[in-house]
Amino acid sequence: MPNAEVNGTAANPPYKFKVIIIGAGLGGCATAMAMHLQGFDVVIYEKIRKFQRLGDSLGLGENALKLLKRWGIVPQMWHC
Repeated sequence: MPNAEVNGTAANPPYKFKVIIIGAGLGGCATAMAMHLQGFDVVIYEKIRKFQRLGDSLGLGENALKLLKRWGIVPQMWHC
């Protein structure tokens, strides 16, 4: 893992893994965010050229909200 200490420090590893994620749906975006916060270089590929609204609401459980709070993006969600 990038945060592992091998010939460097956990904060400054001597290497950086590149992760490719296919799909920018909820799962792909959540995975990308989690991997980025762990120090990975993340690239997301999505085949849809223009995102559009597919529904009116999204239900998030308590664990999902805890994760979003830890990532620091809950305040931005309320402005959408």
